[in-house]
Amino acid sequence: ALRLPEGAPPAAHVLGRLAEEAARLVADGVLVSATLFLRDDALTDRRTVEHDLRTETLATPAGALVGEAAGEDPAAVAATRLDRAFGTGEGTPARTRIYRVQSRRRPA
Repeated sequence: ALRLPEGAPPAAHVLGRLAEEAARLVADGVLVSATLFLRDDALTDRRTVEHDLRTETLATPAGALVGEAAGEDPAAVAATRLDRAFGTGEGTPARTRIYRVQSRRRPA
């Protein structure tokens, strides 16, 4: 997962480059799939009773690119490529994170 910075979303050209790199990672077989999620400010800015109970202000990331790899090695390759392309510069995250998700079937 590559978390976008908090605050305003990155510029359209940055999001375009990110989408292009994600498509290349899938085309190259490094990732099985990739999805770019963007924050919906109209929904995020809604106040709830829970907001009134909090003393701190929570910052919300502008979004995230979430990719699925078939193993740890391809995930590391994707993370390295994304870090090289988006690790510094205008409106880009500092680091890509790798998360391992496992599932097990429960006996019926």
